[in-house]
Amino acid sequence: MMANKDAHHILVRELIPFYDDVEEDAKKIIEEHVQSCRSCREYLQVSMDAFPHTLVPENRAQDEKAPPFKRLVQFKRFLFFFQSALRLFILGLVYFNINTDFNIRVHVDANMILFYFPYAALTNAIVFIFYRKLWFWIVLTFDIIVLLFFGDFVQLF
Repeated sequence: MMANKDAHHILVRELIPFYDDVEEDAKKIIEEHVQSCRSCREYLQVSMDAFPHTLVPENRAQDEKAPPFKRLVQFKRFLFFFQSALRLFILGLVYFNINTDFNIRVHVDANMILFYFPYAALTNAIVFIFYRKLWFWIVLTFDIIVLLFFGDFVQLF
């Protein structure tokens, strides 16, 4: 069976390459052991020379990680509002592009199939990729309702 001192030596030697990443308590244990063990002191020095300290304060490290997520949230928000505005713009074009010489219902249905349906299919794929959950089902339900009842809505006015 291995002596307690030998086990301590082996464990400290295993932790030396990770000196910058270990907790403060573990650093104290390593430093105490290095004071009494020449081979571990040399190993720590070699390790420090090979891998210079790149200590980053914890707050700075968290700040560096935060902006990409913030940018992603901003991008998703922009994408949602842009798609919603474009959706309303296409519906407005369909509504105001009605030629009164033809059957209004046929004209609206044709415009919906030519313009709105491809846009809705593309944006629903994008919404599924970026949002996946509740927004996808809300947008899909809205598009189905629009495709089914927009012609009837236009005929009322």
